[in-house]
Amino acid sequence: MAKYPSGTTPAEAQAWLAARGVARQIINGLLPVLIRMWRSALEAGVQAGSESAGVQAQVSNQEYQDLLNQLAHRWVAQIATATLVILAQALTGLTVLSIAALVAAMAAALGSPGRAKQIAMTEVTRAMALIAQRIYPSAGIIRVRWVTEHDARVCALCDANEAAGPWPLGVPFPSGAPFPPQHPGCRCAIVPA
Repeated sequence: MAKYPSGTTPAEAQAWLAARGVARQIINGLLPVLIRMWRSALEAGVQAGSESAGVQAQVSNQEYQDLLNQLAHRWVAQIATATLVILAQALTGLTVLSIAALVAAMAAALGSPGRAKQIAMTEVTRAMALIAQRIYPSAGIIRVRWVTEHDARVCALCDANEAAGPWPLGVPFPSGAPFPPQHPGCRCAIVPA
């Protein structure tokens, strides 16, 4: 902490954290948790996709591994970067530089059960939609519907995607997303049309 330059901007704080390998530490901490969560979501997605497609889909261990690698390659770094931004904002707000102040700021920034829930929800939605994209073509399904939770928390973009009705599988919906999640915390799914 003695080396942290006080009075920095959030961008400077983020660069300072990145230069000290904090992003890599975040990735190393998150990756095993996300891999377990994604694997469970992929397995649940195979079951749900099989039921909605009316077939018993088979996914090899290699296909699971390929999907896990795809998810990890694309999303872990993005989650780590967002976390680094949150930490940088917390550091920027520190007026007293001490270990106790840093610990308190980081606990406040990272200890949010709401953020953890949002990440988990988003990543489960992503994995389940990704596996549906794999399963549906083998069942002859070429059109899908975007399905929302039908409650007050559904956003306008997801509502518009659902209102679009049957849609060609893999073609971006009106919002631009080819499948859920449309945004962090998205609870939508694609189902056979």
